[in-house]
Amino acid sequence: MKRNKFYLLAAATALFLSACNNEEVPGTQESDLARFTGSIEGVKTRAYDTTWENGDAIGIIGGGYTDIRYVHHNGLWAVEDASGPILFQTPDDVDFTAYYPQGAETTDVTIGANTAQRKIDFLYGTGTGGVRTDGVVDFSFSHRMSRLVLNFIAGPGVDLADLSGYTLSGLSMTGSFDTATGTAYATGAASDLTMDATGITSSSLILFPQEGYEATLKVALGGQTFTATLNLPMADVMNGLESGYSYSYNVTIKKEGLSITQAGIEPWENAQVENSGNVNATI
Repeated sequence: MKRNKFYLLAAATALFLSACNNEEVPGTQESDLARFTGSIEGVKTRAYDTTWENGDAIGIIGGGYTDIRYVHHNGLWAVEDASGPILFQTPDDVDFTAYYPQGAETTDVTIGANTAQRKIDFLYGTGTGGVRTDGVVDFSFSHRMSRLVLNFIAGPGVDLADLSGYTLSGLSMTGSFDTATGTAYATGAASDLTMDATGITSSSLILFPQEGYEATLKVALGGQTFTATLNLPMADVMNGLESGYSYSYNVTIKKEGLSITQAGIEPWENAQVENSGNVNATI
């Protein structure tokens, strides 16, 4: 799994320290101030692009602080929290956790056709550091949701310009994300998700991790509906959609039906699809 690394820096100020005649009390000196710098390394640590956007926010927990909001601005991270910035309260190392996106709804979230994917691409990371380690806290973030990628391919005599939408059935579209533990999980019953597919050749869905063996895909093209079954594989510990895994399928639309084939896995993690993902569909 490709991961991002963020660095939590405690900047020492020599002039400030030299002006102090008494023993320093942790959490009261400028040298205890935590500052963020960082960049995204590797590929696709986010679900929809490879860079952080201005306004992206992470929440940091640890060292006596709870959910302190830091926001990305032009390559830098600045605190935007009424509690103020994080200060190291002890000379010892401190354990921190961080999650993205801070401020977004995380409980009983229902995924719909208009849900912004960037708002449910939940990331979680842990790191340890402090003043005595030069203030460096190295966060390694990982995806906590699952991803399903559908690549639409035109078969003989088929024009993808006639593709209008698709419906995915048999999976839960409601769930929660625990920001303290980094666990994302489905909570609701299976329901339908209908997506507009006009003018597209690929569709990526971020979904809640959940157990299951199959889902139903219905594709609308040229006034006809084609139906196929998606077999959900075992990626690591269960059948279904696992946290941090991305499941990719090629959906070839033919006049006689659909042919669905595994297209490989994006850089989240590998998940092998049963029978190479080959599925036949009929009108």
